[in-house]
Amino acid sequence: MINISKKKFVIIDGYGVLFRAYYAVPPILSQDNIPVGALYGFIKSLSFLLRNITKKGSELMLAVALDSPKKDNFRYQIYSDYKSNRSATPDDLKAQLSLTKPMLEAFGIIHVSDSSCEADDVIAAYAQHAAMKDYEVVIVSSDKDLMQLISEKISFFDISKKSFCSVEDVYAKFSVGPHQICDYLSMVGDRADNIPGIKGIGQKIAADLLNRFETLDNIYNNVHNINEARIRRLLENGHELAMLSRRLVILKDGIELHHPIEDMKWGGFSANAKSIGEFLSQYSLESLIGVLR
Repeated sequence: MINISKKKFVIIDGYGVLFRAYYAVPPILSQDNIPVGALYGFIKSLSFLLRNITKKGSELMLAVALDSPKKDNFRYQIYSDYKSNRSATPDDLKAQLSLTKPMLEAFGIIHVSDSSCEADDVIAAYAQHAAMKDYEVVIVSSDKDLMQLISEKISFFDISKKSFCSVEDVYAKFSVGPHQICDYLSMVGDRADNIPGIKGIGQKIAADLLNRFETLDNIYNNVHNINEARIRRLLENGHELAMLSRRLVILKDGIELHHPIEDMKWGGFSANAKSIGEFLSQYSLESLIGVLR
């Protein structure tokens, strides 16, 4: 059961949830033949999430983080093949992504982004800032990169599984702690984002090395103490790619926060009923009105 507190900050990986919804929900067209299936799935996920983590009278700060155009993203600038293995976004999904901001504005939800980086970096910046201000923070995503933020004050809600991912869950999945996820992915790579990692270093070896030496830097500082000649050789040959991969995986520091957490207070579906109803009616999604009550 989700813990309910009186001072909570929830930040959602907007396009991540929309992409998941697009592939999970059958195609739906509005009366004007506009594809809206992903929007339908997003709104249902939002309803489930907020119904389970809020209660009447609780204080909820809510934001949705969105990606900016990749041309300005620093990761593409340092590695041109970043995410180059991904297929093009389907046209009917593109059409729905363009409706994301109007949808959020109708729901009274603040959206945040930064032109120099990705939604993950923005999520990290706001989550860490909110945690410092003593909010109980909930990150909503299914992106394993964000698991590195899990801590006593920052929770990770896996929207694909509709459940929280704990420190113990991270250990069970990766055999390392959340604070080691970045260094772990720097070695094993990440096919989803086309991050190279170190050729020949798999999940078990990476986890064993991190459990022994704690960090990637400490692994390389002690590479001469690694008895296995093959692993030592792989690390030495893959040093440059490991450092590059870490620059791609690590969440960016120093992002300017344009919206104070206190300005993100969300009044709930009822407080925005008029604009929500108009949006749902415009895109033939009136069936969701009952879900949001």
